[in-house]
Order: sequence, then C-alpha cells, then structure tokens
Amino acid sequence: MLTRAAEPLHVAEGLVEADYSQIELHVEAPGGFDAGPGTGLTLPPEDTCTALTVARHHGSVPVRLEMHGHAPAPDPAWDAVAEVPLRGGGPVSVTGWATQDAVEGPVLPAVPMRARFAVQDGQRGSEQFDDGPWEAAAVERYVVQLWPAPPALFRVTYTAGTYADVQQDQDGLARRIDARVEVRRPA
Repeated sequence: MLTRAAEPLHVAEGLVEADYSQIELHVEAPGGFDAGPGTGLTLPPEDTCTALTVARHHGSVPVRLEMHGHAPAPDPAWDAVAEVPLRGGGPVSVTGWATQDAVEGPVLPAVPMRARFAVQDGQRGSEQFDDGPWEAAAVERYVVQLWPAPPALFRVTYTAGTYADVQQDQDGLARRIDARVEVRRPA
C-alpha cells in the first residue's frame, strides 16, 4: 500500500486494464494537457489525455487517484515518479488503454494543476509479468496525485530499480532539455 503524509480531499481506487504497458490519465474539457515532452513514465500528452507507463505489458493493475489541496510529500517507497502540468476544469479519470475500465475522480477546479504518477514495486511487477503467469494479481501499485499548482516543466524522479532505468533509456530522457530530471539512488 502506498503511504501518504497528508490525507487527500478525494480518493478513488480500482483496477484498470493495461495494454501495451500503458494506462491513461484523462482530464475532460475544458481542462486538458498542454503539449510537452513526456517523461518516459508518461508519454507526450494529447489534448485531454496522457498515457502512463506501467510495469506489465497487459493485465489488471491497481490504481489510486487522489485529489489534494496542495503538493503532497513524495513517498520514499516509490520506485519511480513523474509529474506533468495540466489545466483543471473538467472531470478526471484513470482508464485502461483505449479507455477500457475507469477509476473516476472529481471535476477538477478550473486552475493550473499538477499530476504526479508514482509506481511502487515496479521492478517486482515487471519481473512477475515476465516470469508469469500473466493472470497473476499485480504486485506493483500505481497512484496519481493531483493538486493546484502554477505551470511548471514536466519532471521525473527515479528513486530506484532497473524498471525505472529502462523507461529512461527507452525515451532518451537524459538528452531532453525541456524536462527536468532528478536522479536519487539509495546509498
């Protein structure tokens, strides 16, 4: 279970179906996403959607969607964290790839916001999927946290694990100059 320092204003939880190692974060109009680079853990956003990279190629993954009044403290147990800017004003949801299933959130305030996508036990989940059986319940967990915030760059923080490194390598994130990259490794 992902731990949190401050209680969120709204929480929704459920399972969504990953496909092609993706689930999706949707913010309906008049909200949405501005063009940006993606982060490796998030794909470059479209108008009202950005894809989130998960540890398994397909199957059900547990997702927690949280709305906060201000930026919650990151949990050091997370393997990988990415943050993206967005515009509030419409309903928010996390869905399976191509909008299968949904974890429904609230209508967001019509202000600039931030979304944080975090993974716990992503490496274990990736190995579990690779080793099978594919239908086994996911060991990894995902959370999306949202809060009002001024516009800021896309940002990714890798905290541990090969799973996160692979995502960085695949997207060449270290070479991008329009995303802020922080790397923290356990001592």
